[in-house]
Amino acid sequence: MSNEPLREELRNILNIIADLSKNNTETDVYDHMIISRANRPPDEMNELLKELRLKGLIIEVFPRPSGIDFTLYRITREGLNRL
Repeated sequence: MSNEPLREELRNILNIIADLSKNNTETDVYDHMIISRANRPPDEMNELLKELRLKGLIIEVFPRPSGIDFTLYRITREGLNRL
């Protein structure tokens, strides 16, 4: 985990995920709920979520059944610690 400060936009998204999951690392959050709360375009949100995943602050929940058009995310312990 990097100690560099999170950009404000990443911190805001991480806060949204923490809020939606009630700070629980075992609670799944739908991507459309995150996007709706962030009020940002889906393409931009996908990039921000990808960056948070690469930093290890959230995880994408697998397996996802075929034909499903949503993604579930969970905040990690590291993500909670960064907040």
